[in-house]
Amino acid sequence: MDNGGTEEVFRSMAEKNIAYLPTLTAEEAYSEYFHGYKPGHTPPTDDMQRALNAFKIALKNNVIIGSGSDVGVFNARNELPRIGVVGRGGMTPAQALMAATVVKRENPANGKSAGPNQGGLLADLIAVPGDPTSNVEAVRDVRFVMKDGVVYIRPE
Repeated sequence: MDNGGTEEVFRSMAEKNIAYLPTLTAEEAYSEYFHGYKPGHTPPTDDMQRALNAFKIALKNNVIIGSGSDVGVFNARNELPRIGVVGRGGMTPAQALMAATVVKRENPANGKSAGPNQGGLLADLIAVPGDPTSNVEAVRDVRFVMKDGVVYIRPE
């Protein structure tokens, strides 16, 4: 998981522009399933603390941080838990949204099919009321969805 990050490792990653895709929510889910962690009722486990500390070291060292894939350990249709956990690690709401969207999109492993809103690339857009860069909870109320250039949800 995310427990092995050190100052030296993260400094090197920052110098080489290597992105870090932490899976903090996976650590939280494993702690729930196997170590009796209860969100809001018990303190974080040692593994959760180590993962969060590694995240904070990466953030302090200006490492490019994206939202890691935790698929398989919680409902993959909801990105907000990951964004929230990343936000608790010291990111602003805007940084957390960037980690979940732009950084993931620009990851070389994703190829060149997605990108900024420009011709020849796939368009994945959402619209929400309010400003998610100051309150990430705004993404819970999605009013418009475009995926691969096709509109799926329109405002009522």
